[in-house]
Amino acid sequence: MVARVRRQLHNDLFTRDVLCVGEYFVVVGARVDTMMLRQKKPAPENTPPQSNFVNARLNPDWFVHVHDEVANEDHTINGRGAWFSEPVRVKVERS
Repeated sequence: MVARVRRQLHNDLFTRDVLCVGEYFVVVGARVDTMMLRQKKPAPENTPPQSNFVNARLNPDWFVHVHDEVANEDHTINGRGAWFSEPVRVKVERS
């Protein structure tokens, strides 16, 4: 799939005159680590992953408030279903 997306981007951006002169912002999104949702032998059966790590990376409904005793700080863990890059500005000029 990545190769197909890369090939399509290449075709759209470099083969055709798709982009007009101007500035664009590009953001890439992805679902990551979905293999962690598949457990071989959960106990009890059909129990979803329970760790903060897995839920924070894959569960958009995950919301946990924790207190760090060592640093004496409060933290909130918000889960995500998708992860996005920082926006990148692309300036297209005539050549």
